[in-house]
Amino acid sequence: MFNHLKNTFYRFYGLIFLLLLVVIITPCVAIDQNQDNYIQALGSLTFHTKIQSRLDETNLEESVIFDEQEALKLWELAFQTQASLNNQVSNAFITQLYQAYSFYEEGKSNLQLYQLKEAALNFKQSFNLLCFLWETAIDQEEKLDLNNVTALIRTKQTVINQDFEKNKAIPQKVRRAIAPYLIAENHPMKNALDTIFLKKRVTVDKKTFHANGFKTLRKGPRSYVYVARHPSINGYLVKAYMDNELDQKQNHPSWYWLTKRCEGAEKIARIIANRKIKQFTVASKWIYPLPENPAPPKNASHTRHYALLLVNDMDLVPHDVNLQVWQSGITKEHLHELYVIITHAKGSSYRPDNIAYTHKGQFAFIDTEYPSKGPDYDRIRKYLSPEMRAYWDRLVKNGGR
Repeated sequence: MFNHLKNTFYRFYGLIFLLLLVVIITPCVAIDQNQDNYIQALGSLTFHTKIQSRLDETNLEESVIFDEQEALKLWELAFQTQASLNNQVSNAFITQLYQAYSFYEEGKSNLQLYQLKEAALNFKQSFNLLCFLWETAIDQEEKLDLNNVTALIRTKQTVINQDFEKNKAIPQKVRRAIAPYLIAENHPMKNALDTIFLKKRVTVDKKTFHANGFKTLRKGPRSYVYVARHPSINGYLVKAYMDNELDQKQNHPSWYWLTKRCEGAEKIARIIANRKIKQFTVASKWIYPLPENPAPPKNASHTRHYALLLVNDMDLVPHDVNLQVWQSGITKEHLHELYVIITHAKGSSYRPDNIAYTHKGQFAFIDTEYPSKGPDYDRIRKYLSPEMRAYWDRLVKNGGR
């Protein structure tokens, strides 16, 4: 009798415990899913309004074109999920979403009246508001992500790099920017890099670079960066600027782009880890500060680049094989994961030369410095098979669902 009562007691309170656990946990799961749906609805709408604002410039065959019903469902999803987020969304953001919708409807009306300039302006106004809301929601998601231990640790920790501390040639503004991404003294490649760079100014020009053992794999025609191997740093590559390179990409100095590469790589790495993404990977990246001395030549033909980038060698397949895999080896799982990464990582220029296939059977994000210009769903389309292109379009038009 006693045992029966005891078992009944345990079952009863065990049930109460489970019910309480469901009550406690369920809101968190629901909020996470609502946040995802909100960001993805905003991402697809931002992309759609951007295309609409450029109808006169856009090749419609290369773009994802939404019909009226598809767009309406996304607006409904954005409003519903925004409302469900409660205190996570301020009244100002709620107002901005309504304003974006109002501009969108006005653009549709002007389009029907063949007032194309007015329509383009309305869609541009809608895009600007949606893009702000989308990027803000992503930023909030990152701050609320309790699993983001790596970023929290990296933000707070002080990387010990004695050469960096002693280097008086690096301005304070640059020091602050590159500090979170510095290579540590105990990194397995730190001593090898020191051996190469502390005695000679290796990066004076292409000739000195190669004379000191580097083999250039490619030079970015617009980024001006050399991607190279060295026998002393097996398993890694460097991305370096030569001191005789005076041109700047988009009027930003080289150190700016190095930090952007690190920032973008960390963001993608967090998305991949938190969402257990299997088909895509990203190279880890560290900034190696170049020594104060030996210094670059002091003349008008040279400048001082303060650092270079050390990255994992992702063991990429040849370019033609990469394109072939994008054409014939892509599955629905790939596209679902890719949509999530593009939508939650911001960035741009998502195309096969920046998302390259590796010998390990994954796609690696290798150039991660590009700034966000709204979700970049278009660039990958032409590399997909007709079947997968159609599936990609459905994902984009349905907010990833």
